[in-house]
Amino acid sequence: MVWKRAVAFVCRSAYIFDCTKLPHSLNGEQTARLDAALRLAEEHIAHPHGMTELLDRKCLDLCVSLLDQRLTGNVYSSALVGFLAILGIDEANETYLDATKYTPKLPAFIKIAQLSAADPLDALDAIRSRFMTLNNPTPFTWALQLRAFGKQIRDSSTSMGYVRCFCDNPASTTRGWNLLQDPRNQKIFKGGNTLLLQRVLEQTALREEFGTLEVDGAFAWSRARFQKYKTSATEFLEILLLLVHITGGQSARGPEILGLVHVNTACHRNIFLEEGLIAIVTSYHKGYTCTGTTKIIHRYLPSEVSELLVIYLWLILPFIQKVGLLLRGKKCSPDALERHGPFLWPARDDAQWPSTRLSVFTKRETGDTFSTPITVAMYRHIAIALSRRHLEEDGFRRDYGTEENASDRHTAHTIWTAGRLYARGLEQAPGHVESRRSEFRATSRRWHSFLGFAVPSVKCRLPFQDVTNLQRPNPHFLSV
Repeated sequence: MVWKRAVAFVCRSAYIFDCTKLPHSLNGEQTARLDAALRLAEEHIAHPHGMTELLDRKCLDLCVSLLDQRLTGNVYSSALVGFLAILGIDEANETYLDATKYTPKLPAFIKIAQLSAADPLDALDAIRSRFMTLNNPTPFTWALQLRAFGKQIRDSSTSMGYVRCFCDNPASTTRGWNLLQDPRNQKIFKGGNTLLLQRVLEQTALREEFGTLEVDGAFAWSRARFQKYKTSATEFLEILLLLVHITGGQSARGPEILGLVHVNTACHRNIFLEEGLIAIVTSYHKGYTCTGTTKIIHRYLPSEVSELLVIYLWLILPFIQKVGLLLRGKKCSPDALERHGPFLWPARDDAQWPSTRLSVFTKRETGDTFSTPITVAMYRHIAIALSRRHLEEDGFRRDYGTEENASDRHTAHTIWTAGRLYARGLEQAPGHVESRRSEFRATSRRWHSFLGFAVPSVKCRLPFQDVTNLQRPNPHFLSV
């Protein structure tokens, strides 16, 4: 979408003369390729069949010519640099986008630029040496500098919060409890877990989409439409599973992540809200026969993914549960809702999704994106390698232990004993130790920063740059 806007911007600025005069201009090659693309587009409108591939080729030629331009003098003489400036305008509020909203637009521009050079019909090495190396002042290197500078601003400033005002009591063992039941959240979750159901019944368009009104005034739900909604919700859950698997830090094994429970049953749930982020807490039993201990691992989701999970638990899941009961002629009692099962990724018969489902979905998504399917086991190796290369300290570690500190040695206890027995918070969940939780959170936050999420005051090592010494973009060099 970003490059579609770039091509449209170039066309409008080149051929619409009553618009604001901009400082950029096209060179001879760029003008020729733009004219060729527009002529073919006109023919394509008249004869739409059989010309799509050729038109795509002409547009690609135009994009490559726009990238293949050295920035000398006024950098805004480049149409692409001018477009990147226009991209920062907030049209709705008639102002400029801040770094947290502008910077995420740049990776799409950069990635498509890289893909445009990966054309077997062109001399790839020659193209890279002209406009995709760090020592050449081109629109591509300008975008890299702009992204690095914007990321530095974003990571050193705060953004609008989404989940931080929610409350949770991890220590509660009450059956049916999760963060939605915390009385401190009642003002936030307006309408409770019936909000979507009420909206469908109150709004005419939604009511007509999901069913029909009977003669006696009762509402008859459409099973086909409800099944379609459930299918969409399942697709959402698949994407959410991949996001949780990737963004929480070192990825959990399939049975661990698919066994997440969002509500207390006879056993304690393992999805919590801690200091504004969703924490998933799993037990790690491998090596139990040797050590006699079970490791408890905390993985924190970035605020954007945390928000998606909360919205699912608050709005989508209750709607599916309640409408499902109504279709079976049952009342939406708490006992009936509880029988739907506590798993975040539920299968039939109150079971969890099988591990093979995570493997199949991961391979499918990575195959579509990278043309090379990546298995769950392969991704675990990739994540560890990335963390060692780009995270401060030592990246993800095989064992999630915590070093003892002087304060704990003063008590003549290990850090585990100090955290397990002394000065435990009233809302600290059973089995959770504060020092280890803090370490897991810091590791997750460094991983969030590496993935591009906004994390104030957290830095990670990025390739091709030293983020601690970033300066304003300079059109003639990159900070290496």
